[in-house]
Amino acid sequence: MRKPIQPQPKLRSVVTYLRVSTDSQGSDGLGIEAQRSLIARYLERAGLSIEREFIEVQSGGDDQRPKLAEALQLSKALKIPLVVAKQDRLSRNASFALKLFSTHKIIVAESPEDSRLARGVKAVVDDEERVRIATRTRQALEELKKRADSLPVGSVIVSKRNRIHHKIGEGKWITEGIAGERKHFGGNPHLSTASAKGAEGKRLSADRFALSVLPVLRELFEKGKLSTSPELADALNARGVRPSTYKEGVRESRWHPSGVRNVISRLERLGQPVAVVAVQ
Repeated sequence: MRKPIQPQPKLRSVVTYLRVSTDSQGSDGLGIEAQRSLIARYLERAGLSIEREFIEVQSGGDDQRPKLAEALQLSKALKIPLVVAKQDRLSRNASFALKLFSTHKIIVAESPEDSRLARGVKAVVDDEERVRIATRTRQALEELKKRADSLPVGSVIVSKRNRIHHKIGEGKWITEGIAGERKHFGGNPHLSTASAKGAEGKRLSADRFALSVLPVLRELFEKGKLSTSPELADALNARGVRPSTYKEGVRESRWHPSGVRNVISRLERLGQPVAVVAVQ
């Protein structure tokens, strides 16, 4: 039986950060609910509570993460730790992860007693996995290009890993991941910029945004038993998930039932339904 963790003196609350990859919730083996459960067990043993929870849907290899930045900023301002379920939820970039550990108070729920050496070893292992993931993704995209060359211009493919592939010309594709990265297969790399200036660019942006909130919507429906657009809108606002209309400092930038319905309809058109819900 595990020994109870001794409560830290004068420490009662923490900031928590949960992250899933850009592909799909739990595709890397640790979805939002699993992370939350792991953190909850640690907090119970340590006698701590959650000040605020941050959720982000973005690659662990990407260091530019708005939610992580917010979580770190709040943690520092309140002088309380940031808690993550596993070290790779913080980052899969070794240098970035170790820098965060050196500049912020961060606790890993899975192994809170890790030494600096243990953290360093895990950071290197996570970084190697990041490279392998990138290699597999690149190979998969190249294979997709070969298979899709016969499709007509204007074709759109949504892969099993929620990546959107747009054919913009013969031998020319734009691949958009949920986080918004783009890869070009031949032709002029500025074509994506030109495309983004018109209605096509807005549509791609809306598709990308809808897919970015898909994991959270599915969790709310499956775990939270929420089935109507007003319920989902309230839950998204409570979790701090930003709508596509979000603007810094604007209080009205909140989720509304109509916005939830629009996102769900778009996901259905992309072949990625949240569930059979009554979007009233």
